[in-house]
Formats: sequence, C-alpha cells, structure tokens
Amino acid sequence: MTIHVQEADVVRDFAKLMEHVRAGDRVELERAGEVIAVLHQPEDAPLRGRTAHEMIAILKAREEQGHPPALMDEAFAADVREGHELMNQPLEDGKWD
Repeated sequence: MTIHVQEADVVRDFAKLMEHVRAGDRVELERAGEVIAVLHQPEDAPLRGRTAHEMIAILKAREEQGHPPALMDEAFAADVREGHELMNQPLEDGKWD
C-alpha cells in the first residue's frame, strides 16, 4: 500500500510512518502535491505478513485520511473462520520430505 503524507505532517508522528514502512508499505512524502521523498524497505527485505494489530492500525489511519471505513461483513468473517480452521489442521506426514 502507498501512503501519501504532507511534509509538514511527517514530524507529528514519524514513528507511525516507520511502522508502516516496517509493515511493507511505501510512504511518499509530499510538498505542494509533489513527491519529494519516499520511505520504503530495502528491495531485498524479506516479505512478512501483517499482524491483526498492524492491520487495525492501518485501517484506522486510512479512515483518518478520509478513506471509507473497512466493513467486515459475513463473507469476510467466513473467510477468516475458514483460514483459522485450515491453520489448525495437522500437516500430512511426509509432505515436507
């Protein structure tokens, strides 16, 4: 995800911007509508998933930026339940041999 931040807003919560970078986001710093700097992980950084805490923080930040709130409908809940059930199944013997 790309996050756009005005230059003047960077100093207010730089730590939060760095959380986004650590989570794999690209942060574009802008002045007068022009990108003047970009924060992102190194190209060879290992990919990792986001924790639920990180996702909630990202969704809150997007909402604060004027994006519509994320809605978790029944279809989404069903997908989460299915993923959770799959995670708790035992591995097949020999699958990784």
